[in-house]
Amino acid sequence: MQKLRERTQVWEDVVVQPGQNLLSECQSDVFEIECEIKLDEAREIGFKVRKSDKEETIVGYNVNSKTLFVDRCRSGESAFHTEFACKHDAQVELQNGRIKLHLFVDQASIEVFANDGEVTVTDQIFPDLASTGLEFYVMEGMARVISLKLYKLMSAYSTNAV
Repeated sequence: MQKLRERTQVWEDVVVQPGQNLLSECQSDVFEIECEIKLDEAREIGFKVRKSDKEETIVGYNVNSKTLFVDRCRSGESAFHTEFACKHDAQVELQNGRIKLHLFVDQASIEVFANDGEVTVTDQIFPDLASTGLEFYVMEGMARVISLKLYKLMSAYSTNAV
């Protein structure tokens, strides 16, 4: 997968509060994120991916319920099945108040690995091709981004990838 990385953006030791979006200048439809977040007083942190005015898929962590979740209620086309637009979650314990997340996102899927693969969540999504916005959000309180790496990925089918 590392051969598919085209461009890297890095943030380290950044405090994020509600209403701030560390990724406001970033857009991509195929990317990888590696991060370690210290939650401090935050109730929830997460990423809104494949985002537009009408769509977003949320990958987050809720402190109160100790759950990692993927919310695809607004992730794009879902009319083909009444139960497709839903939220999936899994129990994950913080490690010293921190969570590590590793995400892979493309045109139709999301793979999330928490705490070095302790928990994984995989989901399909069907967003509009124009939905390429990204957001890192914090709810109630602040969180410290220990490190966040955003890799724009090229297609695995590209001749440059091999």
